[in-house]
This record gives sequence, C-alpha cells and structure tokens, in this order.
Amino acid sequence: MRTEYKRDMNHNYLIVYGENEINTDSYQVRMLAGNVIPSLLKCRIQGMDGRFLIYFDITSKQAVNVLYEEKKMGVEDLRLIFGGFVKAMEDAAEYLINPGQFIMSPEYIYTDIEKRQIYFCMMPGYEKDIKEQFQLLTEYILPKIDHQDQDAVILGYGVYKRAMEDSFHLEHIKEELYKTQSSDVNGEKKEKINAKKTEQEMEFAEEVSCWQQMRMHYSHQIIFHFQRHSVLCLRVRTELCFWINENLLDLCIIR
Repeated sequence: MRTEYKRDMNHNYLIVYGENEINTDSYQVRMLAGNVIPSLLKCRIQGMDGRFLIYFDITSKQAVNVLYEEKKMGVEDLRLIFGGFVKAMEDAAEYLINPGQFIMSPEYIYTDIEKRQIYFCMMPGYEKDIKEQFQLLTEYILPKIDHQDQDAVILGYGVYKRAMEDSFHLEHIKEELYKTQSSDVNGEKKEKINAKKTEQEMEFAEEVSCWQQMRMHYSHQIIFHFQRHSVLCLRVRTELCFWINENLLDLCIIR
C-alpha cells in the first residue's frame, strides 16, 4: 500500500493511495467522509487518474510503531491500545461500517498522547479479516511489553491468548481489561485503608502522650503541695497518685 506524508501551515497528513477504484456513492464511503467517527482519524477522499487517495489528519498524533520503537509498553499503554480497539469495534457496529476495512498495522494506528486516545485508519476497498489483523497486532505487541510491569505482562499475554482462540470475541478483551482494572482498584482501596489506619494510630499515640503529660502535671502539683506538710506520709502520697490516675478526667474539668 503506497503512502506518503504531507504538511501544510496547520496540519499534518498521512496520504494513503487506494489500489482499486471505489464507488464514492457507497454507504461506507459516505459514512467515512461525512461523519466524525470517534475512533477513526478524520479524513477526506480525493480522486486522481481514476483512482482515489485519502488524506488522514494526523496532526499532534504519533504512529504506534514510532512511539514504541524503543519504548516498552506498560499496562497503561496496553489499556490504551486494547481499549481503543474495543471502542473502534463498537463504533463500527454503531455506524454500520465494515471493521474489515480498518487497517490494524502499527504504522496506521495513531495515538494522541495528550488526550490519551487511539485512532485507526479506515480504507474503503481494503478487506482483511479483523480477527486475523488483531492477532497480528497482539503478536507485534508481545515483545514490546515491559516485563518489569507485572500487570502489563498479565494483560498482554492474556489478550494474546484470547485472540488466538477460535471462539475469540470482543467481550474476551473486555474481560482481560477488567481484570487488571479491578486489581488496581483493590490496590488503591488497600492503600487508603492502610493510610487511614496509620493516621488513626498516630492520633491515638498523640492522645496517649497528652494524657500522660496531664497525669504527670497534676500528680506533681498535688504531691508538691502535700510535701510541704510533714504530716503526709509516703503511703498517703502513693494512694493519692492512684486516685489521681483514676479521676484525671474530673480533675481536668474542675481545672
């Protein structure tokens, strides 16, 4: 498939040349040219010498093969790609377009880094089984996975295994995505519980310290007062300390 890139004052374009003639009045072409489909790159179709070419707007976007040429894919990267694929298939069903005309090669899949969104190219006249295309995409992804990221390994190999099954279905990808998202949620809950527990323990420790200081303060004040009188024996002072400990709250209120 012949491609080239073009840049003008405000936009960058990926230009894809069609290999066959297309019917510009067909439903698929009219849907592509006349609608903004969320998961597809915006485009315009132009005829030339009996054939056609499509200008895909790739402004502020990077192709997956360029973005991950050296960079490894973490779990968030995989969620972006697999989640983007799921969204593209759902859009295809909503707009009644043929997903077999989506090009699933990494050089035709674009990422908007700022928006964290994936976009695909749809090419009228391009017909390839979407399941086979997705299998090839997962095979491309496997060696790109960051094996230091356990969630990325689980998600990447989980989706790959499902994609190779004869009974492969879109819901299988959703299940794999849900697994890693659930583990993140559980991890966040545990962190919040531990943080709250630590905060409560610190508050309790401060309260204990405060009570100990107050107990020492009142004990010393009363003992010092009675020490000034020679009639106060050691036994009386000891019993008095126990009484102070048991009635400290009432002493604070009286004060």
